[in-house]
Amino acid sequence: MTINSNPKSRALFLELMLDVLIFAICALVCLQVFASAKTSSSQSNAYASLGIEAQSIAEDFSACKGDAAILAGHFSADLDGSAITLYYDKDLNRVQAGDDVVYLLRCEIDASAPLKEAHITLTQGSEQLFGFTVCSYEPLDRSAAQTQLVSTGSGQSTAGGDAR
Repeated sequence: MTINSNPKSRALFLELMLDVLIFAICALVCLQVFASAKTSSSQSNAYASLGIEAQSIAEDFSACKGDAAILAGHFSADLDGSAITLYYDKDLNRVQAGDDVVYLLRCEIDASAPLKEAHITLTQGSEQLFGFTVCSYEPLDRSAAQTQLVSTGSGQSTAGGDAR
């Protein structure tokens, strides 16, 4: 049996080897793109979940009329003065302050009456990922204000209501 040493067969073999090499390089690039897409997808899911948690805090802030203690109780969060803090690990599990904290969700409440504000921020390490402010307005109780005016004995109302 003789091996064909035709120059055309060598060129065909070289062309096939080049095609396989180019295909392998393209496959490697595609695998890297898919791996980075999975990483960014996981990160996007984490941000979305924490964003929903931040929105829940904002809604509860309005529902509990800006009371930090009630808000901390609803979320089983650490209360530090008028701020609540929630700690999360890399898998978005709630953890204590000293554990493997990756994400920090903080709500700082300014309870100046009648407009109460909550500044909600999400940080990862020292980088702030997002933050927003929510306000809750609690109007003054007109009957209490009128009672206070009447009890002073002035008989005149400067707040626009009548003192009966």
